[in-house]
Amino acid sequence: MTYRETLQYLYNLTKHGIKLGLKNTQSLLRILGNPEKQFNSIHIAGTNGKGSTARMLAKLLEASGYKTALFTSPHLVSFTERISINGAEITEEDVVRITGRIRDAIRDRADLQPTFFEFITALAFYYFAENSVQWAVVETGMGGRFDATNVLMPRASVITDIGMDHSEFLGESLDRIACEKAGIIKESVPVITTNQKKEAMDVIKTKAEETGSELYVYKRDFFTEKETEDRGIFFDFYSKRPFEFTLKDVGLTIYGRHQIRNAALSLQTLLLVSDQGRPAPEVILKALREVRFPGRSDIRRINQRDVMFDGAHNHDASMALSRTLRGLIDSGTYESVVLVLGVMSDKDTRGIIEPLTEVSDTLILTRASYERSASVKRLKETLSEILGVNGNPKVNTIQTDTVEEALKEAERLTGERDLIVVTGSFYTAGEALEVCGYRSVLGDLREVR
Repeated sequence: MTYRETLQYLYNLTKHGIKLGLKNTQSLLRILGNPEKQFNSIHIAGTNGKGSTARMLAKLLEASGYKTALFTSPHLVSFTERISINGAEITEEDVVRITGRIRDAIRDRADLQPTFFEFITALAFYYFAENSVQWAVVETGMGGRFDATNVLMPRASVITDIGMDHSEFLGESLDRIACEKAGIIKESVPVITTNQKKEAMDVIKTKAEETGSELYVYKRDFFTEKETEDRGIFFDFYSKRPFEFTLKDVGLTIYGRHQIRNAALSLQTLLLVSDQGRPAPEVILKALREVRFPGRSDIRRINQRDVMFDGAHNHDASMALSRTLRGLIDSGTYESVVLVLGVMSDKDTRGIIEPLTEVSDTLILTRASYERSASVKRLKETLSEILGVNGNPKVNTIQTDTVEEALKEAERLTGERDLIVVTGSFYTAGEALEVCGYRSVLGDLREVR
């Protein structure tokens, strides 16, 4: 198969929908010789912050001298972004080769019809084992308890902020969703989590007690202080357990104070899993400064404009983005913000849009060229509900048919001191990056999730 044919085959597996269960993945991995047992792993679940925490942790492990793999989703521009070792993405040739290997192995198994995510989870684990990685940092696709990645027996389980998302699959309440996320907690495996809302924290504490898992909670067992945000994030970190550890002037090249929680999770996890004892502060500081966060408060200079790409696709993520943008305006970094909004139809459209109306007077509504994208008409109706029957004369609303048109409008309306923000979905952010000239590899092929 060619690379195009391979991706077409993989994305065609979406016809099997989303199956919450481990049977298919376990069968696939058994056929492949159980590669998931051939490396140490750290498993990360949560609603917001999984990707950022995973990237920071992988970088920290790599900087500590370990051969480190990373498995995340979705991708922004190209499929190969999802699977990497020491920062190098899997090659197209390896995607073709391993897909063919798995496809041949299950060709005569009518009882085994894996979904897209089940297949690529097996593909990633096979690739990691084949390359003798020492650590794999693995982000769940959705939920946790029945997520394909939950076949792992990790050395640590990390649970980032839990909020309302994927309710049709995970439950209509925070405690139900937390129960699914906490499903990654394994017997006697340490758990690291943020200072969750009470409903979520109660579930995590109960699960940790049931499994005899040591629980480490942000702002109880490890802390951050002296937090500042000026062309990036800076803070001090200290931990009380498993040993006293302090790190001064930690810096991240990203905006958004919510990233401090994610960094704290990654640092605490490193303390727990490193076989080398107390990490060298200079190694940690350098590693975190080098982490890049594509699609997360990701500011790039394009056509004499600063453009932020952020995949905020639920209410909590949108609230965090709104706070970040307000800080950039209040600090004088930017005079104003122009928003380009494209949301998926199965998301909480109002929950995403409403917080952003508080930081921008110009909203450009658009639709990514993806079948799950919400129509511009629906976005406009939602915005009208938010602004009221008579609307708000101070809010300039523009409707466009494509992301490319939306970006052109944004450029026309902004100057050197303004910020263009593309948000509402990773798919919208990814398509905008393609429009801006970032290389897409078969971007017309997409999964259905």
